[in-house]
Amino acid sequence: MLLQTLLAFRPSNNDLVFALKTFLAAMLALFIAISLNLQNPMWAMGTVFIVANPLAGVLSSKAVYRMLGTLAGACLSILVLPPFINNPVPFSLIIAVWVGFCLYVSLLDRTPRSYFFMLAGYTMALIGFSAVADPTHLFDISLSRFEEITLGILCATVISRVFFPVNIAGVLSGRIDQWFNDIESNFKDCLAGKSSPDIIVKEAQRFAADSTEIHALAIHLSYENSALRKQTRSVQALQHQMVLLVPALVALADRVHTLKESSRNFDNLLMQVQQQTEQFITATLPTDQAGLAYIPPSILQKFEHMLAIADTREKLMIMSAREAFLFFIQHFQTLRLIWHCIKTGERLPDFMHATIPSAQRLHRDHGIALRGALSAFLAICIVCFLWHMSGWQYGFMAAQITAVCACILTFLDNPVPALASFRLASIYSALVVFVYQFAIFPVVHDFFTLMLVLFPFFLIFTSMLPYPALTGFALPILINTAMGLNIRNLNEPVFGAYIDNSLAIVIGILIPSFTLALIRSTTPELSVQRLLQRQWRDVQQIIEKPVMHPWAYYMRRLLDRIGLMAPRVLRAPAIQADISQSIRELAGATNIIRLKRTVDQLPEPLSQQVAQLLQQLWNWYEARLSSQDFDSEQLLIQIDQLISQVLLQSSSILRDQLLVALTGVRRSLFQHAAHYVVPSEPIPALGETYGWRG
Repeated sequence: MLLQTLLAFRPSNNDLVFALKTFLAAMLALFIAISLNLQNPMWAMGTVFIVANPLAGVLSSKAVYRMLGTLAGACLSILVLPPFINNPVPFSLIIAVWVGFCLYVSLLDRTPRSYFFMLAGYTMALIGFSAVADPTHLFDISLSRFEEITLGILCATVISRVFFPVNIAGVLSGRIDQWFNDIESNFKDCLAGKSSPDIIVKEAQRFAADSTEIHALAIHLSYENSALRKQTRSVQALQHQMVLLVPALVALADRVHTLKESSRNFDNLLMQVQQQTEQFITATLPTDQAGLAYIPPSILQKFEHMLAIADTREKLMIMSAREAFLFFIQHFQTLRLIWHCIKTGERLPDFMHATIPSAQRLHRDHGIALRGALSAFLAICIVCFLWHMSGWQYGFMAAQITAVCACILTFLDNPVPALASFRLASIYSALVVFVYQFAIFPVVHDFFTLMLVLFPFFLIFTSMLPYPALTGFALPILINTAMGLNIRNLNEPVFGAYIDNSLAIVIGILIPSFTLALIRSTTPELSVQRLLQRQWRDVQQIIEKPVMHPWAYYMRRLLDRIGLMAPRVLRAPAIQADISQSIRELAGATNIIRLKRTVDQLPEPLSQQVAQLLQQLWNWYEARLSSQDFDSEQLLIQIDQLISQVLLQSSSILRDQLLVALTGVRRSLFQHAAHYVVPSEPIPALGETYGWRG
């Protein structure tokens, strides 16, 4: 597979420009390091490839936190390690604990700050293990390592920002525009009946994943010089709001599909709604709060006509569809206004600041972070034990590589295959280093010639970095080659040192592969199951606690997890059904919040019955969490009985709100159940109020 990918690879002009810039930055860092007579110029050169990224903002944000993390790790090495440097056991344990702790914190932080913690961790390992052979020079080693890594970061950043910079703003703008086009197209197809609920659910999964990617790009905006730099907070606010359209779209698709299955009488009216909505959105861009809330009366009349010709069960679907439709339109218009302000550089209207959150509640998995930290701790302990027991001179390098490899890929579900690719790449890089050191370098006598002989190899492999399928192979080859060449002012190749160096790299990758496989590795199926369980626990907390926040506060983290689940489908298609069900249940969580908001306003005994239903929903989620049997049929009967009782109440906004919420819960959790059976008693008028959007 890898060979086929390599043979099929054809770098674009942009790839070659990126590769050339990165190579020039690496050579500049190497030249300065040699000129300043730094201890290990290879670290300056290798750091350039570690931080390389085609997008200037991404490179800059990572570079800042890497540099600060390196400084923190160097300072802590000087302050903490000297009393223990001659005692192998406590010395190794301190470094292992520190690396594990920093990795734990890093895995919990899904912003560029994570690089600070990760670098602070393994920088201590890089410095501490280097100083074992010469403890008196710990400060010099710490200073040199910071200088070398900082030099590489600065050279990469300057070259990236000065020569043909590629800004995130252009990429991000294209992604957001495409997102708007896609979700608007799906909304129109949904109303026209061209897309089934299953198709919309899969599209919603993609929308959530795209939103997660947009978030990952937006957090780097403030680190580049672009038109959107001063709009970073607004762009993040836009992304925070984008995901909230997903449950509304899924709910609308389900209700429209159910109506079309029930009767063809609504087809023409729904088509008119779709056409008039398209004209309305195209023709107007709201600029104030009243404009955002405005829906043309002609569109609302179409829903009234549908209610007039519908039976009771269909009226429940129309009321629920109308709520989802109104939410989608008003929220979509809000997003259009935010995006317009961002693109034109205008300030957001004052009335919007109160409704836009300043931060997103992202998913954090403490269990995965802890297992990653334990695997790093164990790997470092094992390699240190082997090093000290054998007395191997190059054991310090194996320990350094172990600390780095135990950290950099731990975010993956299963880092072992990636580390296997690293091992394979390290073998290939050892062969490349052998050719360079013993066949080419003996005839190289100046820096310009050195650049010429290195240029073809580094250009080819650096151009592969922007491609995820090749990054895991190209990056370790570049780093290992840069480090293995160990270019200095006086570069006299020693075969024994070459063998020890290559062996240290292989062992440094092999040991964390073992500990990660033992402690950290999991499958996409298990990862999705963990995410689903966290979803269910969050819904339980919504049921347990008073509703103190806006609806978006609760939904944002649920939707974030959908975005994390979606990419895993590519590696495990069998989990598609679980993710689809979770997306459908998002609308159920929305309506559970609505039930919570109505329960205190209802008269007895309705209030008590709604509370009992919420408790049964909590029990249902608890049974799923504990893999126990639960009588779902009885829960469905309880929902239907409550709907029947509410239908017989006198017409009011509160009644319609409760009916919309109960219908939403039923359709979200039991979309394949038999149709609801309407009571035979006379039912007061339905749909005269707009419930939650009134």
